[in-house]
Amino acid sequence: MIHLDSDFGEHLARARFFLEQAKSQSDPQKTSWFVMASVYSARAVIELMVDYFKTKKLKGEFKDFLAAAAERVPYFKVIEYLRDHDFHRRAIRFIPGRQAIYGPITIGTGNSPGSSAAVVGSGVEGRMEAQTAKTGFVKQNRLLQIRAFEIDVEGEGWVSIDRTLDTYLREVETFIETFFPR
Repeated sequence: MIHLDSDFGEHLARARFFLEQAKSQSDPQKTSWFVMASVYSARAVIELMVDYFKTKKLKGEFKDFLAAAAERVPYFKVIEYLRDHDFHRRAIRFIPGRQAIYGPITIGTGNSPGSSAAVVGSGVEGRMEAQTAKTGFVKQNRLLQIRAFEIDVEGEGWVSIDRTLDTYLREVETFIETFFPR
């Protein structure tokens, strides 16, 4: 277990605290705010590790660390994308009855007559999908789809944000502990 007096322990404890606060809320807006506060601290653990590699406190390359984390920590990319979209692009909001897709998404119709491109969905229950014809195109980068308090996870479908964060926090702690032998 990572010591709570370390920066890693502090961020893990904050992430868990904010997640527990999110679970105890009756107001969906406050739940959303606490979820995102948990995401920020959850991602901070990784950013601290990257800094340790860049400043040579740990041996190895930060790119290798990130690749290994993406492979071994469930929902690693989901947490990364949530934080990046929220911080750099648009505020992420979990809203009951609402589905949202976060990009960046580039849509073009190309130059052929009758070509088209769109991102369409089948209502709140379905997934939004790219639809193109002829030379139309949809380019998606770091795509996130959110439905109420669920995230569309490749290979799993809709997963609750609570489960996503619970699993991520448990597994990222185990993964990071391997870099600090006792």
